[in-house]
Amino acid sequence: MNENVKAVASWFPDVGEVKHVERQPGGHIHETWFVAGTGSAASAVLQRLNDQVFPDCDRMMDNVVRVAAHLRGPFTVLRTADGSALARDEEHGWPWRAFVRITGASSHDVVGSPAEARAVGRSLGRFLVDVDDLDGPPLEEPIPGFKDFHRRRIDFESIVADDP
Repeated sequence: MNENVKAVASWFPDVGEVKHVERQPGGHIHETWFVAGTGSAASAVLQRLNDQVFPDCDRMMDNVVRVAAHLRGPFTVLRTADGSALARDEEHGWPWRAFVRITGASSHDVVGSPAEARAVGRSLGRFLVDVDDLDGPPLEEPIPGFKDFHRRRIDFESIVADDP
């Protein structure tokens, strides 16, 4: 698979010549690799998106691009040679995206302590404040009902009530 991933990484010119690919274990939805290259984005994150979970990956990436441009932070979406933020391989039709890897950033599958939970909550709160003034139309839901928190709460309470 690494040879295929190297080929995909080469679609993003800012990566440059691919020197090393490292598969990242875990993750709940997408498959992720760290890619080292010789370009301006010498360290990148490459993801094969799960289009079974997100059937409209184009819509999802439109949202990601808008939010990243609005935040103007270290989160940088890489583009293909034709300027797209999303690429599909011809053999399987899989959607792929790439980002500049943020130095020192990490992800965790499980919150390990109350302090980590507080840090996640603070980060989410800061993100919501930072995107509160996002210009233009509302972001599009890539999954129908994805942001229906009322329904999610009802579903959650039902699951808790049914738990023996």
